[in-house]
Amino acid sequence: RIVRNDASGPVAEVGAGAVWGDVYEALGGSGLYAVGGGCPMVGVAGLVMNGGIAFTSRKRGLVGDSVLSFTLVFPNGTVAETGGGRSALRSALSAGGGSTLGVVWALRLRLWPAP
Repeated sequence: RIVRNDASGPVAEVGAGAVWGDVYEALGGSGLYAVGGGCPMVGVAGLVMNGGIAFTSRKRGLVGDSVLSFTLVFPNGTVAETGGGRSALRSALSAGGGSTLGVVWALRLRLWPAP
């Protein structure tokens, strides 16, 4: 459940088991926010994988639109990282070989200046 604010820019690196409360706690006092769930107990990866509507979606898009990259692990042990964009997950799954089954191991989310 690693969540850290990346020093290279407004990016949060979020591990597979993190919930939104972990993200908000890690960002506390940074002046940044992530487009994310309103309930702190909701899993980050689950909300992202389902698109996700947030309180700020009208201004910043769906939660899934803030994903810069996914890190996936496939049954054969292959690890793939995608670039951003709406097709990031689809392109990652196609990199896994014959199977499109993969586990989201981590993701990178774009952060925004707090209002």
